[in-house]
Amino acid sequence: MRRISFNDIRVKDIKDVEEFYKAYIERLPEDKEQDTELMSPVKQYEIVELDVNGGVPVLIDIDNILSFAGEGQEIFYDYKIAYKVYNLLLDIKDSIEAEKEEYPEIYDEERLNILSQIERLKIEDEELFKQKQEEYEIIINSDFFKDYLAIKSEVEKLKEENKELKGRTVGETGIVLKKEGFFHKFISKFFGNDK
Repeated sequence: MRRISFNDIRVKDIKDVEEFYKAYIERLPEDKEQDTELMSPVKQYEIVELDVNGGVPVLIDIDNILSFAGEGQEIFYDYKIAYKVYNLLLDIKDSIEAEKEEYPEIYDEERLNILSQIERLKIEDEELFKQKQEEYEIIINSDFFKDYLAIKSEVEKLKEENKELKGRTVGETGIVLKKEGFFHKFISKFFGNDK
């Protein structure tokens, strides 16, 4: 995990670290809705160590980080997996690190267990990312998708032609109507201007 300063984070209307904790970290959702639009899969979520209070793990969308990729960068594809890793890192930071002086052997074992869980989650995320890339490639290279793009293009052309024809019809009749009321519906049906 790479270390960044607070100045490397771009979050709307947040000016200091305390505000960032209250507005962002304390309200970090467990899950995010997946985008249903067909797009090439990208790794979007990074866990960084924010350079405050001796270093604090933060899960953040890479679009909100101003600094470019650095050594130790850990970016995840799946938000749920990233969130789990983030919480495990918080466990290490908050509880184990603070208490390991009392019974180091207990916390060493627990820390190794958590690090093992993190490694499994990273592998799971990488496998999911590769699977989604393969699915995307299959879809965009299919004849079905090519037909879909051709139909989508044709629909856009027809919409433009329809808009142009509606403009001509209104211009020929000399009647400009508000799009409301009984009279509008009657005239639209009579002149064929119906949507």
